[in-house]
Amino acid sequence: MTHTIPRRPPLAVSLALCVGLVGLMGWLRLEVFRQWVLPVGYGVPLVLAGWSRNRRVLWTVVVIFAAMTIWKFFFLLHVGSPAQRYQHQVEALAVLVDLALVSFIVDLAVRRNQDLEERSEELRTTNEELAKSQRELDRRRQQAEEASIRKSRFLAAVSHDIRTPANAISLLAELIQRRAADPAAAGEVPELAQELQKSSAGLVNLVSDVLDLTRLDIGRMELNAVEFELGAWLEEECRELRPLAEEKKLAFHWSVPAQPLRVRCDRTKLSRVMMNLIGNAIKFTERGQVHVRAELLPDGRPHVSVQDTGVGIAPEDIERIFDEFFQLKQADRDRNKGTGLGLSICKRLVETMGGTLTVNSSPGRGSTFAVVLPASVVMAGAG
Repeated sequence: MTHTIPRRPPLAVSLALCVGLVGLMGWLRLEVFRQWVLPVGYGVPLVLAGWSRNRRVLWTVVVIFAAMTIWKFFFLLHVGSPAQRYQHQVEALAVLVDLALVSFIVDLAVRRNQDLEERSEELRTTNEELAKSQRELDRRRQQAEEASIRKSRFLAAVSHDIRTPANAISLLAELIQRRAADPAAAGEVPELAQELQKSSAGLVNLVSDVLDLTRLDIGRMELNAVEFELGAWLEEECRELRPLAEEKKLAFHWSVPAQPLRVRCDRTKLSRVMMNLIGNAIKFTERGQVHVRAELLPDGRPHVSVQDTGVGIAPEDIERIFDEFFQLKQADRDRNKGTGLGLSICKRLVETMGGTLTVNSSPGRGSTFAVVLPASVVMAGAG
């Protein structure tokens, strides 16, 4: 509800108007209509003064009117007999009494009006705050409902992914038991055991990723910052993953800053992020190359990018690839290539360290994932 408060006329205009009317009414009433000793003559200027809703204007009118009346009938009136002058002065006193009574009544109305205006303003402000609070509550309620729906869908998708390796483990264990009991089929046991181990590893990785997401959601992922040289660290990560690229006959390159760049952050979590990004680049690139680059941006922030010539990502999926449910719900996802939660975990890990994870991609032309850490992790004198 909105309250509209009338605008007050300018003080100078109200004063000029009231002073003019006071002068006119003062002379006319006491000269021509002085037998009408009533407050009616003062109603016009006083109501106009009250109309301005300014007590200063009101009492200015009262003082001017009283001064004019006293000056005229007690200092300037020299006509007539003493009895007539005395009668005029009595009438003037009656006029002043009328003036005082009416003025107090008008002043009371003005103050009451000011109180109402202040309360109206308070109500308007309160209504605006309540409306703002209601909008905020509606927004948070909607976010909570959306989060609840997303969690339910996520749990449903996770349950499906857990059921698959769990069923495989149960079936493989049963097959191993049968083959072990049959001497003629005992030679199949090592292969079945290898498949059992692969399914178990996949199940463990999925459960670990879900637990990591849960810890990130509730803010219990702790950071263990250590100091290390960024270039040397990146070379270690790349050398470890180079065999995967060589197995797929991909060109695998990396470049590091020419000058040593020492940073202080959680090395373990940063390694996990880079292993995931580089591993994805190799997995989803069938031919071409993967290039990893570390550098210091002009604004002093460390920047590590992973560029590939893989299949790329459609524009409508760029933002959704970091959504854990979007990854899990893909029916055609190759579950042998991971749980599908890696990018979501990577993004949250980088944000936990105060950085950002971005992606630039186009279908058929590859993708570039970039991790940008805050400048505060760079040690003094580095770079």
